Amino acid sequence: MAELSVPLVSWSSLAAFLVTALFIYIAARIVIDRSGVIAALLTALVANLLAALVLQVVDNGTLAIILAVVVWALVAALFYRTSWLKGAVIGLVAWVLWLITIWVIGRI
Repeated sequence: MAELSVPLVSWSSLAAFLVTALFIYIAARIVIDRSGVIAALLTALVANLLAALVLQVVDNGTLAIILAVVVWALVAALFYRTSWLKGAVIGLVAWVLWLITIWVIGRI
């Protein structure tokens, strides 16, 4: 009997997640001069999931993007225990780098 093998995560999604975590780590180092790998991984996981949820739920493209950026900022501010503004900078930088990463991986 043949086994049905369905991957839960594609390689490109895993690569995008790890690269995003790296970008969050770098952005946090630059903006608040502190970061940890675990905090970056958790921030990337939660921010990616919530941003994807927002993009799926909100019909308006512009509004969805704005809300996704706000979600990134909130998640970054919460995980790094920093101000809203610094969280927004970390979140915005990481989110833009995430979009670039997804675009590049999609071209491969």
